[in-house]
Amino acid sequence: MDFKTIAKDFLEAGIGTDSFRELYNNCFNLMKEDRDNALIYHLIGSIARSYVLAYDDQPVKPESAIKSKALLEHYIPNQLEVAGFNT
Repeated sequence: MDFKTIAKDFLEAGIGTDSFRELYNNCFNLMKEDRDNALIYHLIGSIARSYVLAYDDQPVKPESAIKSKALLEHYIPNQLEVAGFNT
């Protein structure tokens, strides 16, 4: 799996905690495979992990979940470009 696929899967996923969990698991796994871009994966994975730790065991208002996902949806394409995946 590569970052472009991970990003696409997250961007197409729902707003539930599971999509954030999958994002951080995939990013942390990818850090081991692609050390050149590990900082990018760590940053995005940590953001997603923070969301999961904060909201995993409690209900989240849809508006809050949408806002959190939108922030990452805005950020991820920039990181794809930095990592050279949009070229």
